[in-house]
Amino acid sequence: MHFLECYALNCGLKIDKPFIEEKECEIPDGDYITFHGAKDFQSKSYDHWQEVIDVIKATYPDLKIAQLGASKNNPVYENIIDYVGKTDFNESAYLMKRAKLHFGIDSFPVHLASCFEVPSVVVYSHTYKEQCYPFFTKMNKLRLIQAPLNTARPSYNSREENPCINNVRPLEIFESIQELLEQQ
Repeated sequence: MHFLECYALNCGLKIDKPFIEEKECEIPDGDYITFHGAKDFQSKSYDHWQEVIDVIKATYPDLKIAQLGASKNNPVYENIIDYVGKTDFNESAYLMKRAKLHFGIDSFPVHLASCFEVPSVVVYSHTYKEQCYPFFTKMNKLRLIQAPLNTARPSYNSREENPCINNVRPLEIFESIQELLEQQ
């Protein structure tokens, strides 16, 4: 059962699509996708994002990648447009709604993309993808990648000695992005 369904059931509430107020901000010219690969949670800290970005840029040289995130402590990668720490939630919503696709870790931007049904590629590490996938996006517009676990089940821990997220091959992420982009 998805976490949202569990919360709604336990609280006696109906699940309805959220409304997020957008605040206009500068967006990239032309087609772009958004990316969030924060390092705030060690267990979600993927070491191979630059490899994924490099393959995207080599395959789609005109496609821009806008990196989102709240924390200035997160790395900014090469060949991206840096929005890290430069947009609030409402500006991120404006940016996200106009993106062709979103990719990254299971975090707030993934669920923001879901509010606008933006196709998404999501990498899961210390939780089950079935419990916390982007709830409002149609499944045919999602690619959920569960990291091969180091243990019998997810740790649900923000810190893992050897983060299982690094067991995901960069090519698997890229192929999922490519598949969704080619559907459009």
